[in-house]
Amino acid sequence: MTLGAGPGRHRVLLECWISEMSIVGDYRRERRLLEIPDFRREDFGAVVRYSPIRQDAEGIVCFTSLSADELGNEIRRHIAHFEAMNIGFEWKVYDSDEPKCLRDKLVDVGFKQGEPESLMVYEVAKFRRTARFGMDGIDVRHIEDIAMLKQIAEFQEVVWGRSFAWLLDQLRSIWDQCAFYSAYDNQRLVGIGWIEYAKASQFAELHGGAVLPAYRGRGIYSRLFEIRMVDALERRVRWVAVDAAPMSRPILEAKGFESLDTTYPMTWAPRCRAGA
Repeated sequence: MTLGAGPGRHRVLLECWISEMSIVGDYRRERRLLEIPDFRREDFGAVVRYSPIRQDAEGIVCFTSLSADELGNEIRRHIAHFEAMNIGFEWKVYDSDEPKCLRDKLVDVGFKQGEPESLMVYEVAKFRRTARFGMDGIDVRHIEDIAMLKQIAEFQEVVWGRSFAWLLDQLRSIWDQCAFYSAYDNQRLVGIGWIEYAKASQFAELHGGAVLPAYRGRGIYSRLFEIRMVDALERRVRWVAVDAAPMSRPILEAKGFESLDTTYPMTWAPRCRAGA
């Protein structure tokens, strides 16, 4: 049925919007309660703050909900907290946050905005394997040895061309709640990806999907995606979520993901670090 421009179409659009907002609300409520290994979680009502236990990690502030009048004091509170720890932190801003001036206010006090990402979700029950689940010459494996995490961390640095000094320790801390997969071409590691299952959550999260540039366009990313979706089906989670970079968004949309929110990494660095 094709919907025209009449009230029927508007009603359907309204119902879709309400459904999307409900999913976003469920996601926010669940993730506010998330405990991150090696971080101390504090819920202030207006925001949730994660302070790292290790000095080599950075802090996180997220899920902001307060009035514009309260915002200045709230920002100063968290800058002072992390400055006292002599570490930087990311204020993760969502379009669904309040107030809407949050990003502008953070920029005004010295935060730097990184590349925005799309919060995308996929209903696992809709997943169907493609006819061509295997690929000639490419071997996709479930990683069962925690020692392989070092290779995964190093692979991320090669693909993205920057340091992820913190990643190995983080992966080790979440090993028991993840399924890791790697793709090989004649024993050469060419792609990786993992899926994380938070306790008592209806949302699993995709992370780390990466393929060497020379191997892109050969279906390896899709194969890593599909094998993680099979894993999610077997574990009976309802949704798979991902923070998708602009390069990944069209690929995920083609697979049926829907974009529900946009996130902006706003980073702050202390004015000086000890010993600097």
